[in-house]
Amino acid sequence: MTQVTGERQNRLERRKQLTRAALIKAAQGFIAAGKFNVPVLDITQAADVGMGSFYNHFDSKEDLFQAALDEIFDGYGALLDRLPAVEDPAETFARSFRLTGRL
Repeated sequence: MTQVTGERQNRLERRKQLTRAALIKAAQGFIAAGKFNVPVLDITQAADVGMGSFYNHFDSKEDLFQAALDEIFDGYGALLDRLPAVEDPAETFARSFRLTGRL
């Protein structure tokens, strides 16, 4: 019986993570389009989640947009961290600049 409860919690946690990820992805789409002043309803429709789900994960649009930007910058930082180390600071800058241009 305990295992069933554990499975439900895992399923619930997975659903929460998917909902949060969908909201963040929708926000990133609006950010990429330069649309920062969109209603929460538009964000939830783009994410295909309910309004209540938005407020279960974020207190405001600003919190959502901050989480969306944080995820982008964390991913960018991880890419930079995977670049092979070089001695020349100019080469390091050039590599990061090229990577930024590709993104």
